[in-house]
Amino acid sequence: MLLVLLHHAEFPLGNYILAFHMPLFFVLTGYIEYKRDSICNHGFGRFIKNKVLRLLVPYFCFEVINCVVFLCYNSMFGHAAIPTFGEIAYSILTCINTDAYTGISGRLWFLPCMFVSEVFVYLLLCALKKVEKYKKPNVAFLIVFMFFLSFLTTHVIKNRLPFTVDTAFFATAFILIGYFFGKAIDYLVGDGHYAISGGIMFLALSGLYLTVRSGNASVLMYINCYGEYLSSIVAAVCGIIAFFIIGKWSY
Repeated sequence: MLLVLLHHAEFPLGNYILAFHMPLFFVLTGYIEYKRDSICNHGFGRFIKNKVLRLLVPYFCFEVINCVVFLCYNSMFGHAAIPTFGEIAYSILTCINTDAYTGISGRLWFLPCMFVSEVFVYLLLCALKKVEKYKKPNVAFLIVFMFFLSFLTTHVIKNRLPFTVDTAFFATAFILIGYFFGKAIDYLVGDGHYAISGGIMFLALSGLYLTVRSGNASVLMYINCYGEYLSSIVAAVCGIIAFFIIGKWSY
């Protein structure tokens, strides 16, 4: 969250933060699920109820406040036409900014994206669990497949998909990375092996620096835009690895 604030405050290293700070949120989500080891232990109905209460209720509550502030401000100081109720409802329910209505701060895209991507992860992991194929090749295929779907929605489909489904493909891939590489993250944040950690961090920071400096790495998840796609993924992974090691040393 601090990284997000620094980026939006135009911190001098903001371009480097932008390259990985949102993918980091989703990797952390997958890593927490790995530590809990409780996914698919409950029915789909209970899972959905929990996610609705924790993600969608806050989203819609915020959007009501967002709408009220927008209407009050626009009626007092704005010069644009007041949108109709239908235009406002469409924008909020689809989580898509429109020419007619953006709210005072745009859509709070992160919570719907988290909801959709966690549903994807639940369905994928439960499917793997049922066929007893929790094997690395299958996991790697799922991660690559989700990145491929994200690439298609970025480069082929011109319009945004409702409720951040297009962005959720990208997010799902990173949740799966956090979940299935949990042991590797345990190693990165574990005690000792400082020389190895230092070497890994040097490589990670070098990869982050080179990809961002090349001008090809940019992870604008809120508009489903990722610059040079492969470079952005590499930059995100490098930044996340460096974050875990720096975080361990700081702690």
